[in-house]
Amino acid sequence: MKCPLCGYNIPREKIECRNCPMGNNCQLVCCPHCHYQFIDPHSSRLLNLLKRLFKR
Repeated sequence: MKCPLCGYNIPREKIECRNCPMGNNCQLVCCPHCHYQFIDPHSSRLLNLLKRLFKR
């Protein structure tokens, strides 16, 4: 996965935030390089819905 802010390629094993109280239920990804947090595009239900609506 690529960070949208700095362009760093985030390895799969570093995607989840270790200190987050939400744990695995959180849909945010924290970039280990710049610490920017963004929604995982693969797990966002809203983003997937919008993609399906505009695909038509």
